[in-house]
Amino acid sequence: MTEPEIQPQEGLHNGHRQRMAETFLARGAEAFSDLEMLEMLLTFALPRIDTKPMARNLLAYFGTLYRVLSAPYDQLRRVRGVGPHAALLIRFLESLWFRREKSRTEKHFKIETINDAGKYLVARLGDYTEERAFLLCLDNSFHILDFQEISRGATSSVGVTTRRVVETAVRCSATVAILAHNHINGTAMPSMEDVNYTVEAQKALKMVDVVLVDHIIVCGDDYVSMKSSQMINVKEPQFKE
Repeated sequence: MTEPEIQPQEGLHNGHRQRMAETFLARGAEAFSDLEMLEMLLTFALPRIDTKPMARNLLAYFGTLYRVLSAPYDQLRRVRGVGPHAALLIRFLESLWFRREKSRTEKHFKIETINDAGKYLVARLGDYTEERAFLLCLDNSFHILDFQEISRGATSSVGVTTRRVVETAVRCSATVAILAHNHINGTAMPSMEDVNYTVEAQKALKMVDVVLVDHIIVCGDDYVSMKSSQMINVKEPQFKE
């Protein structure tokens, strides 16, 4: 089932779309329901087709606007009337959002709280389709010095040796560091293996005067901090509360 099943009705809907555009520019997204927001988005992929039925089908299939915008391409294509152009637009939109957040949090950004760290890492890891591990290197004022990938692929203990972590921190001249890796399915909850590995990494980094202040696991737009979950013990320095 593809997009052309919904017949073009350009003349009938031009006025409606113009009114929607004017309302959005005057009043913003608060003037629209989730259905109307999705309907308007789809017009950019399908300018000559009534997109309201497609928007309604998507919301009925996935339940919420969040689930529509987070759905994989193949699942979007299963919805009646949704073809490659609409599915691609939706996938592109989420990736564009993650890229926007990434560009907002580049080097020299200051990590002042665990929430800052979580937002930064969601922006950097949230749209990967394979598991990766990174070391976020900071100075003693918590400014970002570098963000280095240290492992890739679905492996146990985030697939990286403590030696690799230490070498990366030293190369970046870090005094503070945060480990991070992503889960591509399920939840962001760390395993006991993750916790044990983090404790070993803390000990190894301490030998080169680098403090590991957290290990954050990301899954989509969710994250779990081992520090805030009290899975690991960190003394000084610490984030602001």
